Amino acid sequence: MKHRHPLIIQWLAVAGLFFFILFVLYHEQIVRYQYKPTHVAPANWIDRQLTGEIVAGFVLEQPLALTHTDLPPRERRHVFCIGLLMSNYLNRRNHGEFTVALSAGGRAQVKALRARDVRDNALQMVCFDEFRLIDVLGQDARLTLMGLDGRPGRSVTGWLSPQPGLPSAIRGGEPAGAALVFDTFVRANSAPFQHNAYALMIIASLVLSLMAVASRAGPRAAR
Repeated sequence: MKHRHPLIIQWLAVAGLFFFILFVLYHEQIVRYQYKPTHVAPANWIDRQLTGEIVAGFVLEQPLALTHTDLPPRERRHVFCIGLLMSNYLNRRNHGEFTVALSAGGRAQVKALRARDVRDNALQMVCFDEFRLIDVLGQDARLTLMGLDGRPGRSVTGWLSPQPGLPSAIRGGEPAGAALVFDTFVRANSAPFQHNAYALMIIASLVLSLMAVASRAGPRAAR
């Protein structure tokens, strides 16, 4: 059985390799497709300063002041998410956990994050399943970052920057002089798109591997 269908075995092996390469290249983009920004204008990523390491005892509050959106009414009922611009110092190995809380309309939800999962200078997506965008629009909403057990030298930080229309963040009970850098999103149901994308990746892998195996088998058959 080992040598009965060598070309089929080669084809499947090469197809698996192609699929792995395509998965690594496009998986993150496929996953992020489900997040739709609530507005066209992105947050200000220039003139930044670090919030300071999110260690045990760290507390930073940021009023949202989200009053408008570019999304149509039906998409305002999707789950509300934020994308925090974080830094972990050139992707060093960090430890500990911190929380991101959202409060609006007399309700609150707290999400715990692990410092080791945060990527340097990338948006850390946090979704609050108990809130829809319509629950936050026009409300006295607030984000709160709180360190749980982080240690200096092994913790992540956020970024602060002047943000038009946003009040200053409150760090340790005092105004920070700048607002937290983040963008707001909704999480749409993108399962059909993701399934189709992975199916296309499988088909592409099979076709590419068939071409590769056939190109090698052709010269051998001619000998």
